[in-house]
Amino acid sequence: MVKYLIELKMADKNLAISEEMEKIIAQCTQEANETTVSIRNKRLFTLEKRIDEYTLVVGIQSKTAINPTRTLSTLTRAVSRNARMTEILSNGNHIINGCIFNSRLLSEEGSQILHLSDPAIVSEIVNIFFGNEFTPKEKEIVESTATEIRELVLSYKNTLANLK
Repeated sequence: MVKYLIELKMADKNLAISEEMEKIIAQCTQEANETTVSIRNKRLFTLEKRIDEYTLVVGIQSKTAINPTRTLSTLTRAVSRNARMTEILSNGNHIINGCIFNSRLLSEEGSQILHLSDPAIVSEIVNIFFGNEFTPKEKEIVESTATEIRELVLSYKNTLANLK
């Protein structure tokens, strides 16, 4: 899983995030978690904490690496569907250039990759055998992994040959 922490401010820099707005955003994180895309891709949105009156920290957890600011659009859509938040933002002309939020990636913590597509696996295997820009530590891992892949392929080929 990969966890991203994102600093979230309103697009209108002069608009403080009230307690009511914070509660709406927290509610919208739950709505964002219930979307088809979030469920299918095992993404989890959380409202982590408040830094100051203008800034919140939002977490996004995903089973694969993502573009977190792009994925944040799921939360933005949930916020824009909320009638009360739309009323708050519309009354003061707080939507700037069509944007509700201004965001910045604070951190990315990759605990473990749980899924790779078949093309990504093939790409990694090609890199293991033909890549040449590895640090000494990486080179040890690459050589060990290449040996394991060779043994696995030999075992596979021998198993197939024995079926005939």
